[in-house]
Amino acid sequence: MNFKKITALVALLCLLLSAAVTLSACGDKGNTPTTEAPTDAPATEAPTEAPATEAPTEPAVEVNCTISFMDQDGLTIPNVSFTLSGKEILTTVEGTTDGEGSCTLTLTEGVYTVSVSTETLPSGYLPDDTSLTVTPDVTDYVLKVSNNNPNGTADRPFPVVEEITTVTIPAGTSYTYVMFNAMDRTLNIENTTLTVTYKDVEYTPDENGNISIPLTNESPRDPGYFTLTNKTDAEVEATVNIESTPGSMNNPFVVETLGEDITVAVPKETTVYYKWIATKTGVLMITCDNPANHISMTNMTNSTVSYFTDGSYCEYLNVTEGDEIQISVSSTKTDVDSTELTFKLTEHAGTVEDPIHVGKPESHFTLAAGATNAFTADGSIAAVCIEGDDLKVTVDGQTYTSGEEGKVEITLDANAENVTFTVENLSDSRQEITVSLTAPQQN
Repeated sequence: MNFKKITALVALLCLLLSAAVTLSACGDKGNTPTTEAPTDAPATEAPTEAPATEAPTEPAVEVNCTISFMDQDGLTIPNVSFTLSGKEILTTVEGTTDGEGSCTLTLTEGVYTVSVSTETLPSGYLPDDTSLTVTPDVTDYVLKVSNNNPNGTADRPFPVVEEITTVTIPAGTSYTYVMFNAMDRTLNIENTTLTVTYKDVEYTPDENGNISIPLTNESPRDPGYFTLTNKTDAEVEATVNIESTPGSMNNPFVVETLGEDITVAVPKETTVYYKWIATKTGVLMITCDNPANHISMTNMTNSTVSYFTDGSYCEYLNVTEGDEIQISVSSTKTDVDSTELTFKLTEHAGTVEDPIHVGKPESHFTLAAGATNAFTADGSIAAVCIEGDDLKVTVDGQTYTSGEEGKVEITLDANAENVTFTVENLSDSRQEITVSLTAPQQN
């Protein structure tokens, strides 16, 4: 083979090899994917929770109920009308017990409010139960009512409404009684064979067949209970006399005459009461020279109370003719068993002809709007001071009015005796005034 042929053959082989490489590169370029910058993957939503499945609601159970009303003695009450109002279910059911005291109703289980027509209960009975719970496993329901009619037991005692009461106690029987407002009273039974129990203490008749027991209630509102027992073999009839202690609030002493000294021994920590019926319209006055006194007056007709001052004083109370006045007298002493107090009661119309007596050195009064009261001061007086707004004071024909300080101050002539003056309230309202007296200076 010559050189030219060899060279041509090598060139042909190189050409074929170059073509093969080019084809291979083209084939690889077509099969290799283009690599792009990664993009953010879309956010993955949290899985949605499936909606809660409500538990299936069980149908309400209806119960055939027998309802009766029964008192504390176990007796069923017939012909009672009532209403049941559902609390958990909006329903209202009405019923009436039959002649044997029961009523059958179909009720849905749940809680009911019970309303009883009290007109259909026997006299003296009241309902106790106000709620009823109906459950599927119970068919009989008893609602309680109370028989409050007295029967002589401790729970239902016989009331004593009169101070004198006749009682009949069967043989071998005990009856309990109650009296309200039993403070400062004494229980008396005469010619009896009964025994009496009061505050857990048994009392027996004395040799004359009498029993006397002080009722020791600490408040007028406290009831007094006592039990009468007949231990004999025969029925006993007795008269019970519950007497108010003389001088007590229930049985006050009566003031017989005005202007006279009244002396009373007041036991320690005790109050003695008096009563007076006002005979004129004006001012009722009470005076006491013992500084240990503790006296006040109450107008029981219009519920007003007098000015109250411990010690030696003169006290007043506005009254209208016919008013009932209660006077309470006690002592400030606690170191003695009894204190003797002397006081005096007077009343005045508040006119110049019947003036109000003013105590020394200071007294307090009430003046109605537009009212005028006349006052008098016994003995020698050097000066008078009246405190109050819009006042007009007249002394010996001279007129004075209260200034901005709310006072009228008047200096009297030397050695003025038994001074009388009038005070008029020019304001449109009731007001309290203070009257002060100054005695002459001693040389």
